[in-house]
Amino acid sequence: MALFCAAGSLLGSGCSARDRPGASSFAEGPEPPSASLEARPPAESTSTRPHLCSQTADPFMVVLEQSVAPGSRFRVLAVSESSLGGLSASTAKAGLSVLHRPLHSGPPFAVVYQGRAPRDPGPLPVRLVDRRGRQRACVTVTVSSMAPTPRPAPVTGVWRIRRGWHDGWERVFSAWIAHLFRPLAGQPSGWRPLHRVLRLPRRNLLHDRLGHREDDYTSRVKVQAWADCGDTPYQLRAYFAWKMGLPFRYRRCSRGNSIRGPRCPVRRDNTTAEFDRLANPVRRFNAFIRQGLAWWVHSGTLRTLPEDEGSDFYPIRLARGSIRPGTVFVDVSGHALVVTQWDHRGLFAIDGHPDMSVTRRRFSEKHFRYFRGTRTGGFKAFRPLKLVGGHVVPVPNSALRRFFSVEQYRFASRAEFYRRMRLLLATSAG
Repeated sequence: MALFCAAGSLLGSGCSARDRPGASSFAEGPEPPSASLEARPPAESTSTRPHLCSQTADPFMVVLEQSVAPGSRFRVLAVSESSLGGLSASTAKAGLSVLHRPLHSGPPFAVVYQGRAPRDPGPLPVRLVDRRGRQRACVTVTVSSMAPTPRPAPVTGVWRIRRGWHDGWERVFSAWIAHLFRPLAGQPSGWRPLHRVLRLPRRNLLHDRLGHREDDYTSRVKVQAWADCGDTPYQLRAYFAWKMGLPFRYRRCSRGNSIRGPRCPVRRDNTTAEFDRLANPVRRFNAFIRQGLAWWVHSGTLRTLPEDEGSDFYPIRLARGSIRPGTVFVDVSGHALVVTQWDHRGLFAIDGHPDMSVTRRRFSEKHFRYFRGTRTGGFKAFRPLKLVGGHVVPVPNSALRRFFSVEQYRFASRAEFYRRMRLLLATSAG
């Protein structure tokens, strides 16, 4: 693995260029058709079983523990495009307390509630209600009398896809990123390597969710995430998708340049059978991100053109509601940052470096470099994915109208871009 960062230039290589012949067996060929996908598919529903909740798209709720034992504590994350102030979560017998507010200023907004499971096993509906007692959302906690059994690796593929991306899961992803990298008094604002922050239960809402002690410092087999700037957004997205059973995909691309972008003829997703030889699901995930993803993803991978509907990212509007935790900023000279937070002090992000360290940045012209006349950089979001006919399929631009925009590429000068950003920052500061 190359551990150097080439000097940034508009036409040169960036911070994560690597060459390794014959490293993987990617699927090649044309993308499966994706015109039938929607940008906002309905959330999963359990309405066919009357004793369980029927999920809504907004607010959206998810149980953070995969297994809940009788009498144990559990956490529920609620996310929404609207403020969650004035809402409370409760079961039929007791209220839940507010544990964290990962996104108290949004959109999106997010609140983590904590409760205790009853002594008797069975389904436990958790309802989110307003001050008038009207239900706004509901999720079912399954309290099991059986000791939790970690799920084994699937027969084939890195992990099983249990659901597709939709707006609710995108908000959960934003909340997870914001909580993971939030500033804490007396705590470091940088880590080396990336997996060090994933091993902190205080920060990682998905810590050991899969039951394999996959994030435990003392575990014999744990997640190993080493990422420079190009790898960082991908490894964070892959980790989240693995934990939540969502599809994940990336492409092998040329370096390209700031004007025409890269060529990306090859792709791989989490259904690949290349790592089936590894029985341990944590080892299989580590191989997926380190022997495949880390070798082929680089800063040039993110320099795709807006019309590339097979790309891993798409450009977004310059608005407070679309630049959210988990989106990226692509510097076309060869760097990338992941947005982590808006607050009264400004916009913050993290970026990876050639020494595999991860540091926190505040928005400035120095760290968020805009180049007029290019259409390959700027703020971008991960393109949602669905499983269609056994294929992991990207959502087309026509279904992304809520956030998709090329307005970043229409400024007549760099100064206009930064004026627009200062206005957004001033609005966020109140």
